[in-house]
Amino acid sequence: MYPVIKIKDSRGKFRHSTIPVIYSTQNCKCFYCNKFLQFKKYHPRIEDKQDGYTIDHLFPRSLGFTLYGNAVIACRRCNEKKGDRPPTPEEIARAWNIYQKSDLTFVATIIFP
Repeated sequence: MYPVIKIKDSRGKFRHSTIPVIYSTQNCKCFYCNKFLQFKKYHPRIEDKQDGYTIDHLFPRSLGFTLYGNAVIACRRCNEKKGDRPPTPEEIARAWNIYQKSDLTFVATIIFP
C-alpha cells in the first residue's frame, strides 16, 4: 500500500544554501542512479563539468512547484530523463527520508498507513 501524500501550501522560496546539506545527506550520489557526483555544479557549456550535479525539482517546476523543499541532487542524464514527469510514490518517500535526516522541510507530508 502506498503512503498518503499531502502537498503543503508553503510560501517559502527555494534556497540554494540547502544544496550542500542535501548533497551530503544523499551521500554525494545521484538521487536516481546512485552515480557519484562531484560537488561542482553542472554547466552545459563547460565540458569538464559533466560529472557535476544538477538540482532536480522532484515535483516539476512546470507544474508550479517552485517552492523550498522540493529539490534533490541528480546527474544531468537522470535530470533530463525525468523531465517533467511527476515523482513516483517511492521517489517521494526517499526524498522525504533525505529531508527528515537533514532537518529540512519537505514540500509533502507523508502519512504511512
